[in-house]
Amino acid sequence: MGELVEHIACKKCTSSDGLAVYEEDDSSYNGFCYVCKQYEKDPYSENQEDGGKVTQKKSEKDPEKVRIKKEKVDQLPSLAIPHRGLSQEATSKYDVKVEIDGASGEVRSWHYPTFSRGAAVGYKTKFRTNYGEKKWFDHIGSGKDKDFFGQRVCGNSGRMLVITEGEDDAMAAWQMFMMKGKNYRVCSLPDGANIEAIKSRIEWLERFDTIVLAPDQDEPGTKFVEEVKTLLSPGSLKVMSYSENDPNAMLLEGKADEFYSALNNAMIIRPDGIVSGKDTWDKINNREIVESVAYPDGWDDMNKKTYGIRLGELDTWTSGSGMGKTQLLRELQKHLLDTTTRPIGIIALEEPLEDSVEAMMALHLNKRYQLPDVRETVTEEEKYEAWLATSGTDRLHYYDHFGSVDDDSLVSKIKFMARGLGVKYIFLDHLSIVVSEFADQGGERERIDSIMTKLKKLTQELGIWIGLVVHLRKVGGGVSFEEGAVPCLDDLRGSGSIKQLSNSVYALSRNQQAETEPERNTSQLHVLKCRFTGRTGASDYLKFDDETGRMTKTDFVAQEGERNEF
Repeated sequence: MGELVEHIACKKCTSSDGLAVYEEDDSSYNGFCYVCKQYEKDPYSENQEDGGKVTQKKSEKDPEKVRIKKEKVDQLPSLAIPHRGLSQEATSKYDVKVEIDGASGEVRSWHYPTFSRGAAVGYKTKFRTNYGEKKWFDHIGSGKDKDFFGQRVCGNSGRMLVITEGEDDAMAAWQMFMMKGKNYRVCSLPDGANIEAIKSRIEWLERFDTIVLAPDQDEPGTKFVEEVKTLLSPGSLKVMSYSENDPNAMLLEGKADEFYSALNNAMIIRPDGIVSGKDTWDKINNREIVESVAYPDGWDDMNKKTYGIRLGELDTWTSGSGMGKTQLLRELQKHLLDTTTRPIGIIALEEPLEDSVEAMMALHLNKRYQLPDVRETVTEEEKYEAWLATSGTDRLHYYDHFGSVDDDSLVSKIKFMARGLGVKYIFLDHLSIVVSEFADQGGERERIDSIMTKLKKLTQELGIWIGLVVHLRKVGGGVSFEEGAVPCLDDLRGSGSIKQLSNSVYALSRNQQAETEPERNTSQLHVLKCRFTGRTGASDYLKFDDETGRMTKTDFVAQEGERNEF
């Protein structure tokens, strides 16, 4: 399907907002109801029904008409909406514009401001004809990629955020809390019980200590809660229950006290975590086999020692400066792209986005595309095909970084990649940049401990694999790492938590200053730690091909006198 436009009433079942409307590339519309699981080819046809059904119309496309309509609504005041029980204080709080019918003095329509990524894009309008017999929605401006209603007034972080399914419900909830002297943050989903809204704004939601859902007390609301439970951090989610269908109904029925009590008694959604040993038999019999992905063909010894990459693990890669760590991880990224169907996240803090994208294209081309003389030999067709086969697959997701990258921001980005984009493999290159950004604050060891702990928890919480690059501390005397010395676990720079919390630690060694070209371009992999198997030691040789730019398995063995053993 195309891009989600909005949720509307379904003509085939009783859901008032279960039908998701999608706009296709040819500007046609298709619909799918998440309640009755039925498709609708023309969701906007004959969609206005009697009996209080909510119906909606297509958004206006002409930019000039949108501008004129928006300016007209901008001039409307924020007034009380009596038939919904909403006060002027509530509509003013959320900047909802109200239009009064000149003849009857009744509310004719009210307009909810819509934002996308913080920018005002228009209004979502609810019309009322015959004063209650019919109502429908319309959009002025874009109805796509909308922020939560009230997101702007709730701020960017806080102790608690209450979420309702509808705009009137959000204002009603806030109004009832104010009756108790509590100015709580309340917002609503932009288009009803739609889980995609949670996914698209999960980075914002995770900034609040507690998320309280105030859903409609019906089947779609219950289903929505079950879906949200899998996305938000355990222990941070609560769910309210009350006697009426929604918060607005609670307000209209004068049940503000009950609603406030429902907030205080909201059920915490979190796993107990304490299990008796006698209850574990079914768990081990039904235990899901941990998914392992073998390393590339030819890495036979690495696969024998480690059995490859596993979800839920944190693996660390290290070597001396300029030894090829980044290139090695690119080979793994390409390998995962070619041999799995999972999305991949790349957080390369040492290079701009364009370098990361072109590096993947170069691997596909088997040419050092980044070099100017090689770039000249690549046609536009080859260039586009290489992009289409790598970043163009929509399975590679990059962090286009700028400014500071503190560990909380890093965790937020990883959570969004995993929960919002379905990423299962994340490459972080490298730890030192995250730490050095705040070196003036001191406590480098403590900050590394904190970051490593958070990364380790994320692999378990999100069921992802993280490949982390770390640097080595300088050693005095003897052969340097850049001359072929093999690192040990104690050579990892910064903190003992790196070796302790990593599931596996791998090192790359190479003599950059060797006399012969084969030796200068040949590296050896070393398994310094593998918690899964306990197997360690020297492993496969990889050679960098100057023409193709690839690192591949080699059977290179140094002739006596040519090189020192790694």
